[in-house]
Amino acid sequence: MKDDFLRIVQWEYTALRTEIEECYKHSFHMFAWGTTLLLTSGGLVLRYLPPEYLFLVMLVAAVLAITWLGQLVRINRAGRFLRFIEAKVNAYLEQTAPHWQPVCAGMQERVQEWEQALLVKNFGYDFSKPLQWEIWLSTQRGRTPTTGHLGWLYVFEAGVFPGVFLACPFLYVTLVGAAGYWHGIWAGISIVFVLIYGWKLPRWLLLK
Repeated sequence: MKDDFLRIVQWEYTALRTEIEECYKHSFHMFAWGTTLLLTSGGLVLRYLPPEYLFLVMLVAAVLAITWLGQLVRINRAGRFLRFIEAKVNAYLEQTAPHWQPVCAGMQERVQEWEQALLVKNFGYDFSKPLQWEIWLSTQRGRTPTTGHLGWLYVFEAGVFPGVFLACPFLYVTLVGAAGYWHGIWAGISIVFVLIYGWKLPRWLLLK
């Protein structure tokens, strides 16, 4: 690639892709080891240790939730910026490499034919642009359960650590035989927490 502009943009694109890959690895390992740690420690507390140790499990769950969400925010932030890079490259190629336009236009005319041949009907990909992956992902979000950025999967995973965080006080008041109104108090706190968390989570993950 001899074009200096495209070479610089390629470096930027590659750097962001590398960051996303690293964050995915970190978040996967964190989620896998974190859930294992919480299940093991929670089981040990319920079986062998005083109920007060549940608050330690609660603290670990909070730390895991914050650090895991941090990785997801980085992934979504990088993906969002990649869309601008793709748009920038497409605009540049339209001006400097006009021979791309008839090629891409011809591809776009064959979309339905290719979709049938490749068994990906209604894929919705815009072949009129040379670089379109992240833009396509963002436009497909929410259209079907399997296309676009899978926000439902992020939301499910993002609820695991906070769920453990909220469950520990319920277990504690149950194990120590506290008065029933303590269940009601923490239930009210949990509802408020879930409402606030559910409202903020899509914004943290850039799903809205």
